[in-house]
Amino acid sequence: MKVLHTADVHLTPAAPERMKAFRTVCDLTVELGCSALLIAGDLFDTAEAAASLRAEVRELFDSYELEFFLIPGNHDRAAFCSGEYYGRNVHSCGETAVKWELQGTPIIGIPYLPGRQGVDLLHSSVKGEDLPSIVIMHTNFYDSSLSALYFSDDKDDSRSACLWEHDLSDLPAAYIALGHWHNPTLPPIRVNQVQLAYSGTPYPIAKGENGARRAFLIDLSSEGIDVQAV
Repeated sequence: MKVLHTADVHLTPAAPERMKAFRTVCDLTVELGCSALLIAGDLFDTAEAAASLRAEVRELFDSYELEFFLIPGNHDRAAFCSGEYYGRNVHSCGETAVKWELQGTPIIGIPYLPGRQGVDLLHSSVKGEDLPSIVIMHTNFYDSSLSALYFSDDKDDSRSACLWEHDLSDLPAAYIALGHWHNPTLPPIRVNQVQLAYSGTPYPIAKGENGARRAFLIDLSSEGIDVQAV
């Protein structure tokens, strides 16, 4: 089974080029033979943008024979808190974690939550799984060697969502699809049985978002989890 991972699209009526880039990602998902697209938070730039674009985005989702799994980020949390409908093939969570299943694979959505709340949900959701899992999170990940290469929202502070390298050391096999930081993680990070990466933005929206835009192709098979930037 193959799925594609993107994040931080930041759709807004004022920037139609972002919608065009997102359509390109959806087309790529089909071209690569994927069953689903994972959107790791901040599909919309604001809750107001979500309200304005909801009908257009719903029509876009409905035009694909794909499953879409998405979580709220820090910018669009309010857009998902009331169970808004985004289409027949769209799976989203609100203010707590949700576990779905796709072709027998557990997919766990964890919304943007302050501090260590997301880590607690990660541990309770993944531990004990016999099969490799896919987790979708919107958070700051701090790796001992790589954290300085990335940047996060200027408004982040000590209360922001955070995940540390040591949080992953005892987890079973999983891929964590990350959103929140806007440049891709190349190559993906591995901590024991866990692989994780930020996809970065499909279309650059701020200074410092340099280089080719990426998505990550996750291929799950009997041999394990293979992750490639595309």
